[in-house]
Amino acid sequence: MAKRREPEANAYEADVSGLRIRVEWNGDETTIELVSGGPGQQQAQAVSVATGPWRVAPALYRTAHGLVLVLEGEDAKAGVTIGHGSLAVIPFAPPVKGAEKLDLEPAAARKGRREPKGVRGVSGAQAQAQASAGSLGPMRMDPLRMEPMRMGDMQMSMGGGGMEMRMGDMRLRAGEPEADPHRATQRFCSGCGVDVAADDRFCSSCGKKLTG
Repeated sequence: MAKRREPEANAYEADVSGLRIRVEWNGDETTIELVSGGPGQQQAQAVSVATGPWRVAPALYRTAHGLVLVLEGEDAKAGVTIGHGSLAVIPFAPPVKGAEKLDLEPAAARKGRREPKGVRGVSGAQAQAQASAGSLGPMRMDPLRMEPMRMGDMQMSMGGGGMEMRMGDMRLRAGEPEADPHRATQRFCSGCGVDVAADDRFCSSCGKKLTG
């Protein structure tokens, strides 16, 4: 009599027809988890069967009626029919003669393939993003510039590392190193924008009468 082959793992997984199937033995029970649906619309379902320790690894088949999982433990044999969003336990080993046997891989081996070496616990998409970020080099940010904004006789603009606000013949600047203590209140012509002296009454460029 041929010797039965011991299972090489206590958890197996498979992806079949949009379904993710996980079979895990823990203590006296075997738990089958099913995840179906696309991203954002996934449905999960699980059932447990009292099989005892596995005598052989679980086997997954595609039959004319759908997917069937065959379990053989020290305490019991059982089957589980699998559909989209449904799991049903059969209290005996179902006949699978002539059915297509599908691959059930050890979960640890699948996890190792999904996680790049040295990036354990990080999803494949996250690892790819991290690798791309490392190849881009330092990020450079240009100084923020904003188109002048007007509200009545007030004008506000940003650029060159500072912000400037003009109202009437007064101009205020912020965000630049202080150079001239009188610069914060420097006068300018509200008509053409050129700087004017504090004691000027008319603009030397456009002739507009100055106020203030």
